[in-house]
Amino acid sequence: MIKSKNRGNDIEFINDVWVYSDTQESVANNHTHKPCGNCGRTYTTEGHDGCLGTLQGVMNACCGHGVSKEAYVQFWDGSCVRGQDAKIIQDILKKYQLDINGEDYQNHMKLIKIFMQSNKS
Repeated sequence: MIKSKNRGNDIEFINDVWVYSDTQESVANNHTHKPCGNCGRTYTTEGHDGCLGTLQGVMNACCGHGVSKEAYVQFWDGSCVRGQDAKIIQDILKKYQLDINGEDYQNHMKLIKIFMQSNKS
């Protein structure tokens, strides 16, 4: 039997279909209703993952659902930060909930790049 994870929930491949291990429900038919297996939050009304909510200034992001190395933040300029660094950026964005656009976005990106460069030193 093949096993994996979907948003922190254990899943398995049975009869050519991915199903949740705990309920045997189809992942394809139920993934938008199933809470995160790590934090228990469901999707927001806007369709964002409840673990992160709406993060301003990013194209998309994933918290990793309990697996930090799978976390990422992708910015509108196409750059992407992964792993523990992504978790740090997500925590900052969640804490300050800024509405970032225009010049503020450019300054925001400069700060992120400074953080990333200083973190590698």
